[in-house]
Formats: sequence, C-alpha cells, structure tokens
Amino acid sequence: MVARHCVFWNVALGDYGEWDPAGCKIVDTTDTYTRCACARLGTFAVLTEKVEPKIVPEEEIWLTMMRYAGYVLSSYSSLHTSSLSLYPKT
Repeated sequence: MVARHCVFWNVALGDYGEWDPAGCKIVDTTDTYTRCACARLGTFAVLTEKVEPKIVPEEEIWLTMMRYAGYVLSSYSSLHTSSLSLYPKT
C-alpha cells in the first residue's frame, strides 16, 4: 500500500530547503496518477510512502457464535412482536 503526499520545495526550511506539505492537498489520485493543488508557485513533487497494510486478526469462534445467537434472538423477537400486533388481545 502506498500513501502519497503533495509537497513543494520550501527554501525557508532547513539549511538548503526542504519538502513542505503546507498549502498543498491531493485533489484526485488513482494507481497511475496523483493530481495536487497548491496555494503557491514553485517546485512541486508527489512523495510516496510505503505503508504496511493493517493486519486484522481472525475473529474468534465464540464471537461468531454470539453474533449468530444475536441474529436468532432478534429475528424471534421481531416475529413475536409482529404476531402480537396482528392478533391483538380482545
């Protein structure tokens, strides 16, 4: 996974200048291009940063069982409530 940053060369930073993202933003981006908009004129670049994808741990079996138990309980409660409203006590 790649993160992209729009930057411009700011000569006022550091001894010889540095890339600065202030005033620049990404307008549109795809796998093949990135379009930026910056509030000033100058030398621009798109810096890329490799970001490791977040690893989501596998769901525990007891969580899956509790989820399905909740589905069953919710369905039963909905059907029970519907049947009570269709056949009111007299």
